[in-house]
Amino acid sequence: MLPAILNLGADPAPGAGLRALADGGCLAGRALPGRGSKGRGKMKRLGICLVLAVLLFWPASGLAQDTRKVLAVVDFEDLVHGRESATEVVTTHLINRLREEPSVRVLSRDTVQGALSDAKVEGRGLLDLADAQKVGEALGADYIVMGEVIEFNWDSQSVYLLISTLTKRTANVILKGSVLDVALAQPVAQPEGKGHLTVTDASFSVGPWPVGFSADNFDNALIGEATKESVHQFVEQVMSSVK
Repeated sequence: MLPAILNLGADPAPGAGLRALADGGCLAGRALPGRGSKGRGKMKRLGICLVLAVLLFWPASGLAQDTRKVLAVVDFEDLVHGRESATEVVTTHLINRLREEPSVRVLSRDTVQGALSDAKVEGRGLLDLADAQKVGEALGADYIVMGEVIEFNWDSQSVYLLISTLTKRTANVILKGSVLDVALAQPVAQPEGKGHLTVTDASFSVGPWPVGFSADNFDNALIGEATKESVHQFVEQVMSSVK
């Protein structure tokens, strides 16, 4: 029975597993004696059959290894200065966007920050290659994604007419970075992302369009849309280098 069930050298024919169990007496359908050594023997045989049946019909996907590439994202450094939210907004959006890719597994921000702290490495921006490799090896990552926020701003200009107001709103987000192959200890890509959006509104209200955003409305604000566009371009270039 065992050779028939555990024949790992070839794909079993349909129903072969059931026939193997039947040949071994597992599907004989006999009543189970309650006492005696003979009964205990049959109970033991039934237990073995149940274990073999579980192993035989266990879904293959449940035993498959995770072959996805592991990515670690280092917080982006804000070179704009004055926009305190730029680093967190860009890094969070980048991680979330990368997690939409089925071929990679992205480590959490806290996990990466913890490894950087343990290694006593500056925790944002373009790291020294040796430091990045050391952190990547500690995390078991295949690639380190890091970068800088080159531009992160928004503005509005209003023109007041006799009975209406025309308001032009613009938002710009520019990202530049590097993807380090941890095993090779060298960069394999220098991705960039540029989000530039302009919207012109006409209204009958008096006064300039308010400039700014909160955590609740960021994604729907113009700067939020520009950030998503820039991150999307950046991720496309990252994924083309991950193999």
